[in-house]
Amino acid sequence: MRAMSFGKSSNRNDFPGDCRKRESRRGSRCRMATDWKRNEGGQSLCSRHRTSRIWGVDTALLQKGPGWMLHVNINGQPEAFPEGTTILRAARALGFEIPTLCHDERLRPIGACRLCSVEIRGWSRLAAACTTPLADGMEIQTDSPAVTNARETILSLLAKNYPESALGSSPENLFHRLLRDANITGNASISTLPDNSHPYIKIDMSRCIGCFRCVRVCD
Repeated sequence: MRAMSFGKSSNRNDFPGDCRKRESRRGSRCRMATDWKRNEGGQSLCSRHRTSRIWGVDTALLQKGPGWMLHVNINGQPEAFPEGTTILRAARALGFEIPTLCHDERLRPIGACRLCSVEIRGWSRLAAACTTPLADGMEIQTDSPAVTNARETILSLLAKNYPESALGSSPENLFHRLLRDANITGNASISTLPDNSHPYIKIDMSRCIGCFRCVRVCD
């Protein structure tokens, strides 16, 4: 009787079925590699993923340097700012004040209140200055008639259900100052009962304007 060896066979004919499976898998991999290398037009697809091509793209980006500047025009004033600067920061750096309600420098901007909307030449709609980054060649208007009308509409909607009594009790409040500057008053005469259950925080939901700052700062 022929002794059986349980070690690795050195003869491919010992297990012809396994050999055929290996050859089949090897052939499939070759065909897949060949198909992958060429698209319908016969152009190599592998070259797109070669390190030399990727290095070329990275080199082009590095040539801009860390101080790559974007040239923009805000209210007729040309200026250059680093890439990644938002319209809000750029405008305030030039001394143009853009009103905001939901913006807080400690939090990621979300553009919820839309009070910081500005007009950009070539754009079909107003853009939120706090979330819109600068692009090279932008021409921005922060106080055009369309922008002013949009801000007054937003403030009027927020004041519709806001208690008028609150305006006099806290005149230094940001929202109250914006209403006063726009000659808008609150319309609600009755406010809800405030929640004084917390020893340090008092909540009056009738004064909520949906800026979400309190929620975001606590998350």
